[in-house]
Amino acid sequence: MLTLNDARTIGNQWIENWNDSQLTNYCSLYDDNAEEFSSLANRLVKVSNGHLKGKDVLYSYWQLVKAIFPENKYVLKSVNLYGQDVVV
Repeated sequence: MLTLNDARTIGNQWIENWNDSQLTNYCSLYDDNAEEFSSLANRLVKVSNGHLKGKDVLYSYWQLVKAIFPENKYVLKSVNLYGQDVVV
């Protein structure tokens, strides 16, 4: 069972891995069947309707995002835990 402390550790890793451009490490925080709903994905990957599913698909999408927006960095504002879901 995840604790809020565990969630904060995951949130910090998530931010650090994205900002360090370590997509392999970033993806390691996701389940193989992870999903993302994103208005940016809707604009960049028209056939997705903003819904991307699967770690491999997400990895490819994030590579595209990094190529288009190389200076994009995340800033951690808060971490919450809802059951076993970590929200950063």
